[in-house]
Formats: sequence, C-alpha cells, structure tokens
Amino acid sequence: MAVTSLVLGILGFFTFGIMGIGAVVGIVLASSAMRKARQLPSEYGGQGVATAGLVMNVTSLVMVVPIGLVAAIAIPNLLASRRAANEGASIAALRRIHDAQRTYYSTVGGESSFGTMDQLMSNGLVDPQLATGVRSGYRFKVEVRPSTETTYAAFRAVGVPVTYGKSGIRSFYIDESGVIRGGDNRGADATEEDPPLNFRY
Repeated sequence: MAVTSLVLGILGFFTFGIMGIGAVVGIVLASSAMRKARQLPSEYGGQGVATAGLVMNVTSLVMVVPIGLVAAIAIPNLLASRRAANEGASIAALRRIHDAQRTYYSTVGGESSFGTMDQLMSNGLVDPQLATGVRSGYRFKVEVRPSTETTYAAFRAVGVPVTYGKSGIRSFYIDESGVIRGGDNRGADATEEDPPLNFRY
C-alpha cells in the first residue's frame, strides 16, 4: 500500500492527481499503511515510504484546485475569442463574396445576373474552400435572382454558425447593396430586416 501510494503520488505530478481520484486513493492507501506500520511495526514496515506517498498525493491534490480555477476562467475566454474570430472571418468572407458578385455582374453576367457560388468559383472569383459553403465555423449560402423586364438582378449571401453558441453566435447577411447586416438569430439565417453593422462596405 505504501509503495502504491508513492507511485500514485509521483504520477499525480504529471496527471494533476489523476484528476483528483488517484490522489484521494493514494492518500487513503498511505494513511492505512502508516496506521498499520504504527500498530504493528514488527510486521509492517514502509512508514517512510507511506509518509512520502501521503505528502506527494496531498500535494498533487492541492494542485488540482488552482488548475481548476484557471481552467474555469480561461476556457470560457478562449471559447469567446474563438467565436469572435469566427464571426470576423464570416464578415470578411461575405465581403469577398460581395466583391466577387460585383465582378461577375459586370463581366460574365453581362450586367443582368449575379453568380451562384459554383459559378463564382469556376470563374476564379472565390477560393475553393469558401465555395464548399463552410469556413471558419460558419456555413455560407448564396441565392441569386436574374434581372427581368420588371426587376433588377439581385443576390443575397448569408453566413450562419455551424454550431450555434460554439462556433459563433451572430448570423450575417449581405446583398447587392453592400450593407452587412447581422444579429443573434439563434442559428437561423440573417435577413435584410436585421440591423446593419457599424460600417458599410
């Protein structure tokens, strides 16, 4: 028991007390070994090893508390930073789509139509990764409407989080006007009814 306690204590320094369980088991084994060594010293030895195991396990168990506190503070901040980065990348992707649509409209589209995502990619206006529709934790969709005798050509592009709350919170929208709109739609598409962001592209 004393040797097992010491081994658990040593391992605890590299595994943070084996998430606390190994440290508790090590403390129990060390205490039991020390008690037997005191009661029957002629039959049981290893009191020094048991003492070392007790100290090592208590130390490794104490290590869990500050690490847990740091993790409780750091992990939510890391997740928030990741969401913010994904949202920024989504806005940048919608800007690229808008640029690509303007180019397509004035060249391939003959100023009468915008391009689908596949058409934009086949003309080298968006990169293949963006054309797949998923990038930086967001899913993108492009819808186009060609011009008719009574309506102008139009398009709409939206970016929504792949996993709402984890990969992102806000959904975003852009159309031929170049105004990027967005809001917390709980994973649903943003629309022209959402408020514009604080800039016009």
